[in-house]
Amino acid sequence: MTRSHLRTGIRNGIVVAILGMVFLNDVSELAADPRNQSNWQLDVLRLRNGATLSGMIEVETPTHVRFQLVQRKAGRPTVSFHTTISTEEIVGIDRLTPQQRKQLKAQLDGIAQAGQQEQIRSENLLIEPIDWQGKPGAGLRYVSDFFVLNSDAPEALVRRTAVRLEQIYAAYTRFLQPRFRTRRPTTIWLFRNREGYAKEMQGIGRPILNPACFDPRNNRVLCFSDLDRMAEDLERIRKHHLDLWTELDRQQKEITRLYPNPKERERFIGPIEETRRKIISQNQKNDEIVDRATTKLFAVLYHESFHAYVENYVFPEGVPNGLGPLPTWLNEGLAQIFETGILELGEFRVGHAERGRLLRIKELVRKNELVPIKDLLRATPKSFAVLHADEAAASDRYYLTSWGLAFYLTFEKRLLGAAALEAFIASEGKTDRIVAFEKLLQQPIDRIEADFQRYLRNLQENGSTVDLETMRDPVKPPK
Repeated sequence: MTRSHLRTGIRNGIVVAILGMVFLNDVSELAADPRNQSNWQLDVLRLRNGATLSGMIEVETPTHVRFQLVQRKAGRPTVSFHTTISTEEIVGIDRLTPQQRKQLKAQLDGIAQAGQQEQIRSENLLIEPIDWQGKPGAGLRYVSDFFVLNSDAPEALVRRTAVRLEQIYAAYTRFLQPRFRTRRPTTIWLFRNREGYAKEMQGIGRPILNPACFDPRNNRVLCFSDLDRMAEDLERIRKHHLDLWTELDRQQKEITRLYPNPKERERFIGPIEETRRKIISQNQKNDEIVDRATTKLFAVLYHESFHAYVENYVFPEGVPNGLGPLPTWLNEGLAQIFETGILELGEFRVGHAERGRLLRIKELVRKNELVPIKDLLRATPKSFAVLHADEAAASDRYYLTSWGLAFYLTFEKRLLGAAALEAFIASEGKTDRIVAFEKLLQQPIDRIEADFQRYLRNLQENGSTVDLETMRDPVKPPK
């Protein structure tokens, strides 16, 4: 092969490699926002283009800074990756003290170790084969103190789900202490596809509108995963990218053989390295897509398992001194709070306002379409049951308002787990609901409503509030 042939072949090969990269769906680029770092102390780089990067300085030289970018936004797992930035791009650095940087490194190492520990825990779980829909050994079972997980999903997903469920139930016990430990564990059925789930839902006469549900009569949670097809696509894409990578390695070896001079070789090696970076980036984006899909699965499992936990261990219905049942609006509101919780470093993080819900509820407040607290307190389970498409909007209003009111009681009034809230729950059916709620908050209902709506208008994603009504424009300096 001549050098001219090689130039043409490599150029064509690189084009094929770039066009041959495959991805599942587009993902928004990561962007570091120093205002959303959840109280972590970070190094800050200020760049000439106006961007500000937050994270940890790893290595500094006269020409470059090796930097670990850290993104820690409310309601999302911590994201970090390494990058190298030319000092010519940097106009200023706000550095941590050595002690602060040591603490930050320990925090980041802890997250990495936590991910490894989850993998180790999932691999060490005792999973046993079970019969599934008449097929011997076609399913898997994991037995816990609070639940029994049965599934025909791939073993890796079953193991990961079992670990997450153990973590979320531990979080439930921390926020709402179990009052009845003799109750029987909930059976959680995780179907690998919609078809198996639909068949089971039809058997109990319930509509197939949500990917999961809690069946209190039989003390079970039904759920399905739609990750099988995505996992197959991802494996196909990874194999394709691996083939491209192998071809790039072959091309680089051929270039090295024909161009022993590093400077002459660099103009061919550069595009190959750029293609490798694109493959790595696209694989990372694909992983993020799968992670998002997995997060949705765990969110519905967290939601329905919360209902099961409350019914079995905290506020059971029809049990002497059980105080239950939990009012539907409060049950649904708390379940929505817990479904968006983040499990990280052995800690369950709640208290952030999930962006989608927050934007929608603010819009309801602005349009004066929020469900009045009086109506929410008197709502029946039917108000939360979406049976037809035309009922979805009304149900959404009830769900959103219940989330907002539960959020208000939990994080603004700090009533979750308090004796006053238990007394309010125990008053169900004995005292007028509005009177009981006024007693809980020690205010008339109209004043509670006004304060609640003001709270929602001022609520931020990180769970804090900014009093928008008393804010003033900064005083401009005189000319």
